[in-house]
Amino acid sequence: MLTYSAGGFKSLAERFTNINLFAKYMMSIEYQPVQLFVCTPKCTAIDKIKIEFLP
Repeated sequence: MLTYSAGGFKSLAERFTNINLFAKYMMSIEYQPVQLFVCTPKCTAIDKIKIEFLP
């Protein structure tokens, strides 16, 4: 499940096929994740990621 407090993050996440690159990108922008659960290598779907942002 992917949760976000601002529009567009879901569509942005769908553009990333590499989960690690997506996580690093999210960590580098102004929206610092409160919680970041990255899939294990066994995960294949991006909807397994849960990201919560500060309001």
